[in-house]
Amino acid sequence: MTAVAGDRSVATSVTFEIRPEDLVDCSHNDAWFCGAIAVAAWLGNTAYAYVEIDDARMLAVELPRDTGIRVGIHLRGNPAAIHLFSTSPGRRVN
Repeated sequence: MTAVAGDRSVATSVTFEIRPEDLVDCSHNDAWFCGAIAVAAWLGNTAYAYVEIDDARMLAVELPRDTGIRVGIHLRGNPAAIHLFSTSPGRRVN
């Protein structure tokens, strides 16, 4: 559903997206997401981890090569790097 304010459409439902390189390892208190690393791969100076955050969702995370890979991980994002998309019709909001 979309609300109209003047001549601008305002999304009432949005999808939150953030790129893997914009997520960082952090403390539990600062975490946006917590989960278990299902798969980790080292490619050059970067480690890519695929983190299960619940039964149906997984996040891809780009970590510095020297990050200690462990089962549990806490992640936060860079607020300036958040991308919001209206659920319908799927256009970027910010």
